[in-house]
Amino acid sequence: MGQAVKKLNILIFVMLGMWLLACSPAGEVRRLGQEIRSRIPSNSEQTPSPSDAQDTDATTEAAVKLVIQRANLEQEQAIAAKDPKLMRDSATDRYYQEMVDINQSLLDAGVTRIRMVSIEWGTVTVSGDSASATTFETWSTTYSDGRNDRSRDRNLYRLVLREGSWKIDSDEHPEQREQQPRGLPQV
Repeated sequence: MGQAVKKLNILIFVMLGMWLLACSPAGEVRRLGQEIRSRIPSNSEQTPSPSDAQDTDATTEAAVKLVIQRANLEQEQAIAAKDPKLMRDSATDRYYQEMVDINQSLLDAGVTRIRMVSIEWGTVTVSGDSASATTFETWSTTYSDGRNDRSRDRNLYRLVLREGSWKIDSDEHPEQREQQPRGLPQV
């Protein structure tokens, strides 16, 4: 059963990549395709197969991780396309509106591209129809004047299960509150 979960996760990630490519401006398709393929975990990065008793927990944890990864890729694409609707399927209504506002603030501040460089997983906890996950995300930001920034932040995600799908309900950046310059939103 563990191998089936791995194959399903890879299939979902590939399908997400194909969807993102279909929504991309023509000049970006080849680059995005290569970038997304490079993000698919290799077999050597997969975790050992869980026992049958742990399989449901492992599957649920993988689903939570996948929606967070998908949401981050959707935000990258939303900034590139200047189209927030691309982030709709991975967020609750409240969180989606928050992300629309954040993205608009980023664009207003001269951001032309954001890219997740890496994600490291902390604790993922699932309790019924809610979940929480801690990540350490490294992002690259490109500005219209040619500047590039890189930041690494701890993210505290809260998710809810709605109609059979996990949705992000909040994403806090506790350390960034004190470091963030006024007017520049959290990515």
